[in-house]
Amino acid sequence: MFCNRQEYEKMAEVESKHWWYKTLHSMVLKAIEFNFKDKEISILDAGCGTGGLIKFLKNKGYKNIEGFDVSEVAVSLCKSRGINAFIGDIRHTDIITNNKYDVIISNDTMYFYDQMEIHKKIIISFYKVLKENGVLILNLPALKICSGIHDVAVGGRYRFTKKDIKKIIDKDSFCIQNALYWPFLVSPIIIIMRTMQRMKLKLYGDKIEIKSDINLPPKWLNCFLYNLIQFENLFFLKKLFASSLFFVLKKFDSF
Repeated sequence: MFCNRQEYEKMAEVESKHWWYKTLHSMVLKAIEFNFKDKEISILDAGCGTGGLIKFLKNKGYKNIEGFDVSEVAVSLCKSRGINAFIGDIRHTDIITNNKYDVIISNDTMYFYDQMEIHKKIIISFYKVLKENGVLILNLPALKICSGIHDVAVGGRYRFTKKDIKKIIDKDSFCIQNALYWPFLVSPIIIIMRTMQRMKLKLYGDKIEIKSDINLPPKWLNCFLYNLIQFENLFFLKKLFASSLFFVLKKFDSF
């Protein structure tokens, strides 16, 4: 997982504007609103990064929310922005907090671990601190064909499929409320770009500049992509592939 302060600062600067973050945040909000009408619910952002999602949800009226991240840099940036965050590891969520939550969100965190047993441990840890009928919201980088320089830059090790989630969750612990590949319509372009990146890495190795995709596109393009994915999520309910996977899991009462 990356600890480059410059990358975190880029994230903090663009995540309230970037089409990808804005889309993800809106998907999280819709999942929460579908399950809970009360804005006093308790929410945990497990792997909160620089706190953009927490800030977004607070602006939507959710006040009982906190987050943690394994990176001291990320947590420091959260605190400088007035966001309630602390140091913690998603593998030990049940140990680092004594609280119980109605909602746990963990976006793009599990792909820093490449072992299925660790993935299972993370899910169990989340389960233990969810309230009865609580909701677990996950966004996961998807499909190996979508891997590229970004994965190298941030330390990503594993890209998921829908089958992976069915392997790592206990069917008696959670029901899958939603499982959605996104962004579908731009994925062919992403796959082509990432394939070219992998070829360059193989051919030129150390000569390639390693940096993440956390850059804000031109305003017109950013607006177009955001609206395109909103359209996609409204009318394309079943998608065969994309670079990300969005899951909403509902906790059963017993484990």
